[in-house]
Amino acid sequence: QMSEKLGVSAADLMHRVRQVVMTTLVALQPHLISWSTDRGRPLHPHGPKGFQIIGFDVLFNAKGEPRLLELNANSSLSISQPVVAGDGTRVYEESELDSAIKTQLI
Repeated sequence: QMSEKLGVSAADLMHRVRQVVMTTLVALQPHLISWSTDRGRPLHPHGPKGFQIIGFDVLFNAKGEPRLLELNANSSLSISQPVVAGDGTRVYEESELDSAIKTQLI
């Protein structure tokens, strides 16, 4: 839908997001390596882990250019979202967007 509005293919939008992600990770790499090795103790109480999931929140401008809003070092992999039911109670339902994106990760 968004690619149609902007006149840009979905593949091109994803390429642009990948560029933002790669540029950000290259900029962070020296700091992350230093932070994880120079502390004198593991980052996790049970020792070092094999990977870290970092969430990238991206917003597209009117030209389809991605803008990095924030990084999340402790990203949620949940695909449910809270909604208010007709009786006013809070219930959780599956988010189609979260499901489409996050199920590809696991």
